[in-house]
Amino acid sequence: MNKYLIRIVLMFVFGFMLNITFAQLPDDLSNYKSSQINDEQLKKYVDQASKTGMTQDQLLAEIRKKGLPESEIVLLTERIKNLQGTSNNAGTATTSVDVQQTRVVATNATNVSTVPSVIKNKKELPIFGADLFSTSNTSFEPPVNIPTPLNYKLGARDELIIDVYGENDRQQKTTISPDGYIRLAYVGQIFLTGLTIEEATARIRSKLLKVYPGLASGKTKLSVSLGNIKTIKITIIGNAVKPGSYSVSSLATVFNALYLSGGPDPNGSFREIELIRNSKVIQNIDVYQYLLRGSRFQDVRLEDMDIINIPFVKIKVSLSGEVKKAAIFEMLPNETLSSLLQYAGGFKDGAYRSLIKAERFTNSEKKILDIKENEFKTLKLVSGDSYLVEAILDKYENKVSIKGSVFRPGSFAFTTGMRLKDLVAKAEGFKEDVYLDKAIIYRLREDKTKEISSISLRSLDKDSPNNILLKKDDEVVVSSIFDFVDENGITIVGAVRNPGAIDFRENIALKDLIQIRGGLREDAYTGRASITRRRSNGTTVNFDIDLNNMLSGDSDLVLKRNDVVYIASTSEMKDKATVSIYGEVHRAGTFPFSDSLSLKGLVLLAGGFTDLASIENIEIARRRNDVDPTNKNSILADVIKLSLDTTDLAFDKKSIKLLPYDIVSVRRTPFKRSQQTVRIEGQVLYPGDYPITSRQERLSDLIKRAGGLIAEANIHGARLNRLRDGNERTDKAQVDKISKQANDSTGLLTKTYDKAVNEIVIDLAKALKNPGGNNDITLEPGDRLFVTKFEPMVEVNGEVLRPVRLNYVAGRGMKYYISAAAGFVGSAQKNKTFVVYPNGKAAQTKHILGIFRKYPEIEPGSQVFVPKVPERKGTDYAKAGIIISAVSALITAFALAYQLTK
Repeated sequence: MNKYLIRIVLMFVFGFMLNITFAQLPDDLSNYKSSQINDEQLKKYVDQASKTGMTQDQLLAEIRKKGLPESEIVLLTERIKNLQGTSNNAGTATTSVDVQQTRVVATNATNVSTVPSVIKNKKELPIFGADLFSTSNTSFEPPVNIPTPLNYKLGARDELIIDVYGENDRQQKTTISPDGYIRLAYVGQIFLTGLTIEEATARIRSKLLKVYPGLASGKTKLSVSLGNIKTIKITIIGNAVKPGSYSVSSLATVFNALYLSGGPDPNGSFREIELIRNSKVIQNIDVYQYLLRGSRFQDVRLEDMDIINIPFVKIKVSLSGEVKKAAIFEMLPNETLSSLLQYAGGFKDGAYRSLIKAERFTNSEKKILDIKENEFKTLKLVSGDSYLVEAILDKYENKVSIKGSVFRPGSFAFTTGMRLKDLVAKAEGFKEDVYLDKAIIYRLREDKTKEISSISLRSLDKDSPNNILLKKDDEVVVSSIFDFVDENGITIVGAVRNPGAIDFRENIALKDLIQIRGGLREDAYTGRASITRRRSNGTTVNFDIDLNNMLSGDSDLVLKRNDVVYIASTSEMKDKATVSIYGEVHRAGTFPFSDSLSLKGLVLLAGGFTDLASIENIEIARRRNDVDPTNKNSILADVIKLSLDTTDLAFDKKSIKLLPYDIVSVRRTPFKRSQQTVRIEGQVLYPGDYPITSRQERLSDLIKRAGGLIAEANIHGARLNRLRDGNERTDKAQVDKISKQANDSTGLLTKTYDKAVNEIVIDLAKALKNPGGNNDITLEPGDRLFVTKFEPMVEVNGEVLRPVRLNYVAGRGMKYYISAAAGFVGSAQKNKTFVVYPNGKAAQTKHILGIFRKYPEIEPGSQVFVPKVPERKGTDYAKAGIIISAVSALITAFALAYQLTK
């Protein structure tokens, strides 16, 4: 009981003294500076804390609780250390300081203080690659259970297992002495230090030949391997977490040693680590090659007395924001921002890729950089740079939206030239309750403010003024007729004098509603009225009535609550006449007809003539109204031919009035041609697009214009692709049928289905040797000539055991390459094996006398294909019976004929 009481008293005293220690400090130090505490006050706080038994760490922890910034804690720590140093010089007692903790805090504070102000709320970034050596469950231990490497150099304390077997049988273990020798029975001493296992085996063999002559004939064999492996001393210097000397296995590599030392410290280089042997740098190690590609070709094996030097990092930059790996990276002098992005794994999906922000230190201050996308590959990095990849804005580059009374409201892709009717079509049209008299359009001005406009939806023909041209970010709101009715009311709209709503009354009829709203207008269409009625489940239904019959008779329609009546005007019910114009105008198509429309006016609506228009040959096809349906020779339309003098639309004297449904055709002049090109790619001096200069331009002309072939060109591997006519495309079912009949296990026929181009077989060597000859093909617009690089390889595919790609061997036939693919499989149709040459030409296996196979020749770049044997169907006994019956009848007929001739 006394022990518990003493503890309570001590805790009370400790708390009391603690309160006295910090009584003069404010409770909130978040906006406080360490400089506001003078040296005398600070020394007093430290002394009081020491008297109460507090360590310096506890003192700083209590100050942190009051919110003092970490950077000020660092400064305060340094001041405490200086005060304690002064006290030591004076001979007074001091409190021990955790130097390691101080260093860590200072490092963190440095990171915080160098955070660029342009990077808002940036957290402390890790050093890229540091976790490879700091993770506790990561280990780089040298492999021991592996065959002895042939290039392993022997040294003192290595144990060798020497095994003689075969005609003679003897095994001996021996250890290399400090002076480099081993001792073998019947042989004596052999010097092995500095030799590789391979070299040591050869030396031991030469000594044992005198004892075991069977080694020369092969009847006796020799095996030399390592037993116990020696330990070597290596030293790690420079900026390592734990530099010093280490004893490691002689199989250890640079990575093993780096792991033991904890890797580079925050100032150490990951990319220019040096392995020093005999005072010379024999290998530079770039840890990034392992981190990013898994490559350990620089991870060489260590030798005794090797030194690993980790120099200071030269260029260190940070990258944060919308990248896959935000971190601090070490960069080499020749690397750019593009390299940095690759090390970070590239952008995240939502990254803004057009511009990256950065901060850079100058000699006196900082500066901000805005780096555009085209500068990523050229921007040189400077140590201390901080780069920030921001997220893309929450907006769309090609969005328009529609909502309200349409079947599929939402956002849709905007395209140039898109009109309101196109957007409505994407929304699958209007609902039955749509209010067509007015829709609202919200549009962004250039200053990003919104403007609001309204438009009627009653006529959305192609060239109607209501069918407006949309802009990006437009938002269309389509109302329902129920948006404009009073709850529990009845509404009438359209061709009435006072459209609107009235309160619902029982047994109110349509005639009453029309009379209450002032009656019909003069232009009202009385043939039909449309009623929209809301069902009890919230859906709507439309139905029409004959308004003429209702108004002239005694019958009437009793309306229901929330009914909406629409009465159209006569203009809405008219057939909308059109005229059309096609051919060489800028906007060919169909336009609304108006009474005063002339040829000149229609050409203006179509945007005028194109440069290729033939104004001497314009036709107007006019519909006839007196077609005799009983006369098959009756003329359906009259054709009016015109010849104009100019294309600048100043042809008033030739402008004639158009009639409804006229069709105007503007022909193309035969004396002008649009510029057309062909393309050449691959191994030529100047690849690219070339305009066709004549109808007789050929392959040899194109090669000449492209500067000729370069040294790596494969003249026998050139290919020509030509655009296919739509009529040339084969029906897919037909392709599948042919592929099945041909037993095309390679899939070549199916792959060529529906291609946009035809592959034309050419012989470029003969075309260049004999320009203008049969092989010098005439070019057509859109042709693409590709000259491949000479590659001496042959590929074998299809029904072989192991499809391969191997080097071409001059003089070797197809059998050689089939053998290299491990031969045919059981399903191979050997007699149908064929070759496709680099220029696209193919050759099939030939048969001599139906017995011997003659395989086609093989050229560099060829592809060998072995098809599959077709599946055999079972015997059709019905067909066999028919054949037997036919043969029997034929034999009987021959027998009768023979008897008659006797």
